[in-house]
Amino acid sequence: LIIDNSKILFQVFSIDQQKANFSNLFTQIESGCHFDFLRSFRRVRITFEKPESATAAKLLTQHLSFNGTILKSFFAQRIRLRDAGDDGLLKLPPLEKQFLISPPASPPVGWEQSQEMAPVVCNFDLMAKLAALTVDDTFEARV
Repeated sequence: LIIDNSKILFQVFSIDQQKANFSNLFTQIESGCHFDFLRSFRRVRITFEKPESATAAKLLTQHLSFNGTILKSFFAQRIRLRDAGDDGLLKLPPLEKQFLISPPASPPVGWEQSQEMAPVVCNFDLMAKLAALTVDDTFEARV
């Protein structure tokens, strides 16, 4: 169960007596409940051992006024980090289709390797044209 109301919870986080009063509301329902005071979220998460106790606590807090302000409450799902038989490792995905994508073993019939030309490191014609340009020259493109 998550309790949310920033006005009330500010007092609960800062004053120990208010925290004890707030906790007593829920320990009356179930003595083994656990409180997580989430100050940065301005919420309190209460973990009950039985779902019936959580339902009773939600019904109690729906219209309950604590220090003059009505509490907001909603259920949170319990997250189990590990199952009893789980070893904590990721499982392999199920094997379905396994296609190997690879090049053919030999080139097709009639294929010939072409000779590539050497890379052009410096184009002297382009450099000569750029060097000949000045700021005052007008340039017209030839089509």
